[in-house]
Amino acid sequence: MTTFNFICDLKAYNRFFISSGFVLDPINCSRLSLGEKIELVHEIANAQMTSKEEHAKFQLCQNASCRAFLSSEQSFCKRCSCCICPRFDDNKDPSLWLTCDSDTADENGPCGMSCRLECAVKHERAGIMKNGCCPQLDGSFYCIACGKVNDLMRTWRKQLVIAKEARRVDVLCLRISLSHKILLHTETYQKLQNSVETAIKFLNDEVGPLEQVCGKMARGIINRLSCGADVQKMCVSAVEYFNSMFSDPCSVHMERKN
Repeated sequence: MTTFNFICDLKAYNRFFISSGFVLDPINCSRLSLGEKIELVHEIANAQMTSKEEHAKFQLCQNASCRAFLSSEQSFCKRCSCCICPRFDDNKDPSLWLTCDSDTADENGPCGMSCRLECAVKHERAGIMKNGCCPQLDGSFYCIACGKVNDLMRTWRKQLVIAKEARRVDVLCLRISLSHKILLHTETYQKLQNSVETAIKFLNDEVGPLEQVCGKMARGIINRLSCGADVQKMCVSAVEYFNSMFSDPCSVHMERKN
């Protein structure tokens, strides 16, 4: 057996390169001649140097549930972090995030980047704000990363579905507040927005401004609110009306009924 083949066999047999260093089988090593041992030492030294160079090119995502490899050029993890803030959630709730999955005819397709819904409704280039730097959209948003237009109404529906099934006051207030921000200056969905605004008025009269309730993480029980049942009924009515507007309201590509 040649020295090269023997060393390759050792590598295959021992899988000796580990993230913490090298592990060799002492029995196999004892069979090496002095020249082979010297060559093996050089092999290990070169592998260590290469490993350090490769390690310098990459880093791991700080999110313990992701741990994706990031290149030195990446400022954040595109797999789990918001492309606006750019932070990640330890326990990511998909209903509070937007993803670029545009179905527009484009040879590049959607970029797949995601952002927090809270960040998007405040960003001037998302097309949700009336005074943003991009033309305002109605029921859609611009991906901040690539600029493609994406549907926003499925996310709006998710907020009210969660609101109507919520048990905690802070969850109810957060979801209704977000649904209101999504259609803040709508013309197409004004009837839906009217229902949400009525629900907000009921809640404001009893618990105060929704932003403050969400910020305080008020974990009170909805059943203890005098307006709780009425607010959730309004959520149900709004979702039912929304469903009547589309042939398949849960589909990725919704189509309005004539």
